Amino acid sequence: MVYELALGLRVTNRSDTHLQFGDGFALRQGQSAETVRPTVTLFIGVSNVDVSHRALALLKLPHLGAITHKQGRSAFACVDSDGYHLEVFEP
Repeated sequence: MVYELALGLRVTNRSDTHLQFGDGFALRQGQSAETVRPTVTLFIGVSNVDVSHRALALLKLPHLGAITHKQGRSAFACVDSDGYHLEVFEP
């Protein structure tokens, strides 16, 4: 699982249609085939961008961007297996 293994987020509840992280954040699939997922980017802070990038590379995500360094901050972008856009950064 991308969120647990590579990004260190603790999944506290899961079903076929949703993932919950802690008490205040969840991802849920649309309720019908007509639902169009808006383009949303989830920003996720990690303690080590290099380690997270290597872990995601092992999971063979199809859209894993290179690590960039801007304004003293390391980051990379990717798309998870459900199509969510992620921006992973080191605070």
